[in-house]
Amino acid sequence: MIKLFQHKKNDVEVPHSYANAVYVDYNPIEFFLKFGVSEPGSDKIDDHAKIHLSPQHAFLLNKVLERNIRDYEKKVGKIHLPKSLLKEIEWGS
Repeated sequence: MIKLFQHKKNDVEVPHSYANAVYVDYNPIEFFLKFGVSEPGSDKIDDHAKIHLSPQHAFLLNKVLERNIRDYEKKVGKIHLPKSLLKEIEWGS
C-alpha cells in the first residue's frame, strides 16, 4: 500500500461505507467524487459520500490507485470486467 502522508490517528469516529457506483465531475479548481450504492437493474443510486479534491490531489489519487491496482493484479490476478460494462462507460468497443 502506498501512503501519500503519514496517517495520524485521532479520536473522531469515521464511518465506513461500501460503494459500487461513483460519479465524477470537475471544474477548473476541483474534482468531485460522489460514491453510492446501486441496486442491480435500477438506475437509482443512493449517495453515501461526497469528496471534493484539488486537481493535484485527484492526480495523486489516480497514481496511487494505478500502483495499488498493479500490485493487486500481480498478487491476486488480473481484474476482469465485462465488455458490456466497458462499452457502457465508453472505455471499449
